[in-house]
Amino acid sequence: MHDRSALAHELGHDDRGHRNDRPKHEVMADRYAAERMVDPELLVDLMRWSPDMSRWAHEMGVTTRLIRVYWNLHRSNLPAAQ
Repeated sequence: MHDRSALAHELGHDDRGHRNDRPKHEVMADRYAAERMVDPELLVDLMRWSPDMSRWAHEMGVTTRLIRVYWNLHRSNLPAAQ
């Protein structure tokens, strides 16, 4: 889980040409990873199944950090968590 999420994060740095670890770049890399690793349809199904964000992350094979990042980016388009 952690390895996949970290790899997606690092690919975000590479894709955007980041050459340092400025806080702004870390946020951008997290967003890149979340957008690519979190399946929105599956997330909605998981939200209906359980109110536990850590369970959603486990089922998707990502870290809770990426779930939180995705949630913060798309919360207005997602149903309310149970």
